[in-house]
Amino acid sequence: MFDGFIFDFDGTLANTSHIYAEVCGVLARRHNFPEPTAQDFAQIREMSLAQKLRFFKVPSYRLPQLVREAMVLYRQLIETASPYPGVQTLVWQLAEANKACYIVSSNSRETIQHFLALHDMQQFSRIEGQASLFGKHLTLRKIIRQENLTNQSLIYLGDEIRDIRACRKIDLPVGAVTWGYDSKSLLAKADPDYLFDQPADVLELLEACSR
Repeated sequence: MFDGFIFDFDGTLANTSHIYAEVCGVLARRHNFPEPTAQDFAQIREMSLAQKLRFFKVPSYRLPQLVREAMVLYRQLIETASPYPGVQTLVWQLAEANKACYIVSSNSRETIQHFLALHDMQQFSRIEGQASLFGKHLTLRKIIRQENLTNQSLIYLGDEIRDIRACRKIDLPVGAVTWGYDSKSLLAKADPDYLFDQPADVLELLEACSR
């Protein structure tokens, strides 16, 4: 029985794929990296984060600077994003069922809060932004400790294999959503506890656990 749900933001709650593409293009032009095409982005869905960095020819030492610049651009463009179909209903119904909801994301807290306010999705107990790309498990562990939660009572919902790997590091149940950035086949290879094709599938799991 899950009493709490921890969500990723980009690709899970918010459809920001067009922003991702635009930001990649801006940063590529600004820093003279190869600018990805639409066909490239289809291939990128099949790549891990490390593979994506190699694809973009981004040296690891430049990543912190690029992330900071990306967050500024995301904030400027967030009003063009929308929730994935069914996500609002999922969040509302979890709140009605008295399930605690949290967000852990690499995006900034301010950007996330602005998006949630725009779309009447302010039912989250806590938002942790700017989580490390390679250290999300540390942020998850902090929330679990500070909120006096238990791993067994929670599930994390994310759209990338790095979300799955982060949860595996701390033995946290994880559900991979297939409507986000990483492809379904890539997510399946990482062996999440659950694989969700639509937000309604999460509610079905909740109902099944309540029986």
